[in-house]
Amino acid sequence: MIFCNEINCKSQKLNSVTKAILDIIYEFYIFKNINFDFLLYGESSSHINDLINEVTKHLNENAIPINLVNIIEIDKWNHKMNNSAVIFIKSKEMLTKLHHHVSIVKKHSADMQLRSLEPKLFKFLVYIEEIKSIEELRDAISKYNTALMVRPPNLKYFEFFITVDEFTVNLTANVVFTEKQCGIFEQKLLNSFDKSSQKWNKKLENFDLFKNFHGCLFTFIVEYARSFYVENHREIYHLLQTDSEKFQTVIQDKNLKFGGFTSEILEIMSKKKNFSYHCTLLNTRGGDKIIFYGTKNYKTLGLNSAVLGFGPIERSRSHYHYSLPFGHSDYYYLVTPNDLYTNYEKLIFPFDFTSWMIILLIFGISFVIILCLHFCPKWIKNRIIGKDVKNPGFNTLGIFFGISQVKLPSETLSRLILFIFICFCLIIRTCYQSMMFEFMTSDMRRPLPVSIEDLRKMNYTIVVQHGYVENSNNVIISGRKSPKVLNVSFADFKIYYKKALNDETNEKFAFLVDSDFHAYLNTTFCQSLTKMENEKLTKMTSYFMFVNNILLHELNDIINRLVPTGIAQHLSDFGLWSLFRPIAEEFRDPRRILSLNDLEFGFVLWLIACLISLVCFIFEISYVKTKPLLKKLIGLIGFYRLLRIRLNVVH
Repeated sequence: MIFCNEINCKSQKLNSVTKAILDIIYEFYIFKNINFDFLLYGESSSHINDLINEVTKHLNENAIPINLVNIIEIDKWNHKMNNSAVIFIKSKEMLTKLHHHVSIVKKHSADMQLRSLEPKLFKFLVYIEEIKSIEELRDAISKYNTALMVRPPNLKYFEFFITVDEFTVNLTANVVFTEKQCGIFEQKLLNSFDKSSQKWNKKLENFDLFKNFHGCLFTFIVEYARSFYVENHREIYHLLQTDSEKFQTVIQDKNLKFGGFTSEILEIMSKKKNFSYHCTLLNTRGGDKIIFYGTKNYKTLGLNSAVLGFGPIERSRSHYHYSLPFGHSDYYYLVTPNDLYTNYEKLIFPFDFTSWMIILLIFGISFVIILCLHFCPKWIKNRIIGKDVKNPGFNTLGIFFGISQVKLPSETLSRLILFIFICFCLIIRTCYQSMMFEFMTSDMRRPLPVSIEDLRKMNYTIVVQHGYVENSNNVIISGRKSPKVLNVSFADFKIYYKKALNDETNEKFAFLVDSDFHAYLNTTFCQSLTKMENEKLTKMTSYFMFVNNILLHELNDIINRLVPTGIAQHLSDFGLWSLFRPIAEEFRDPRRILSLNDLEFGFVLWLIACLISLVCFIFEISYVKTKPLLKKLIGLIGFYRLLRIRLNVVH
């Protein structure tokens, strides 16, 4: 929320406040295509009316439609309005009523169905007339801070403030997670608006107030055996179903090792955002209940710990108190690693296709120039290459492979061009050798299959357990020739799985499992094969898997498509959605190829050398052709000057 605290504004001050508010409206609403409403909350005054008229007039002049609603009574607020609004209120007493009503409206209007929700930084932009100073604003804010931290629905918006003094308009915000204590509000100055220049001192942008959580503790309650399981305690799931007291004792053990991609997501988030977390399992048989809209079993974000729920997307449809910020399929494949690349195939790995083509193009241009000079007059060839150089083509290849040059061109310009070409070849050769050493000393496998069609092309054998999937043959057929399928018993399935893990067979296998069965395999065999995404079996549009504990290449783009539900939806509105957007650079494979951007300096250097040589070549031809004319012109000028001297002597 954004608050204005200026009273009795004169024309100049009012214009400054209006300009500051308009800048924020344009930056965070209009330019981002976010729909918002104009609300007059409670009684109005002449100052508020003037401010509303000035803002609406400017927006109407720019053909921006405004929905201005005068809400005299709280009960008349239609909850079907837009989620964002610019609200003008007169008294600070209405502030608490506004927060209370917003929480009720948001609680009843939020549908718990799966839906994508873009985080909006400014949910409400509010002007309060009766607040005269920042201290009074803090007092008014403190009255509803307690209520704000009790009811989770109130976490649906940020709190931003505009304070107006004699010279500037300051944009500040309250930060919850600080170095002092996780539950203390600390006011932070974000930007200042200079009244004289009518500009913000810094560029308005999305403010990520939660870049660092300063080690604050979060507690995550997760349902077992979906995307989250315990790796080093095989009996814990049995205890969860039978002995609740012993289960509670075991789950408090800090030596438990959790697995699954929910656990890996938590690990990524904790490193990226600097917070600590504790995981506990949901004991539905023991009577555990998570009611996130109450105060008994919910610890809010303002305290030292926060209780968040992670669970299956299917449970999120019927139980709104669950939260899973991504969807996943019930079924996926475990495939054996692919074949290794041969050493001869690694010879072309250091550069990508574009870089190789440009290198070949440069040498092609060099040989074309040498061929053209061969048919040019001898004096041109001697000027550019030199009299002593007999085999310029072999010299070009020798420079690339680092062979020293014995005979050099006699001209200084030709030597300069040769020096630039030697530098270019040195850069390319050094990059190739360093990358080649890395590739030759590591085992590199061919790309893994990503679809059923790839399984067929790569001759994989799909292993399916008896009765595990209904009509499994129909599930795995991709529309063309079906790959080989083995429908085996559970005992045979484990035998094939062990052979694949121990590399006891040269045949390629793909095991069709779900997340529960994979959890069992992990706890039984203490390791897993490579997971492979299968688009034919995916039930949700938002879906991703891990490959050898390395996130898929574009994790940022994938996480942008994740589906927030339950409490994750509230965190999204509160601005904590950046918590679920980690950068995948540190999880990518460190082995990489050199692209055009890496070699940009060398290519530019050689391009400059080619341009210099072209200009000099044109100059040489022009100079030689015009040399006799220049001599005659100089002779005429000299004769004319001599004649003038003699005439002066006679006079």
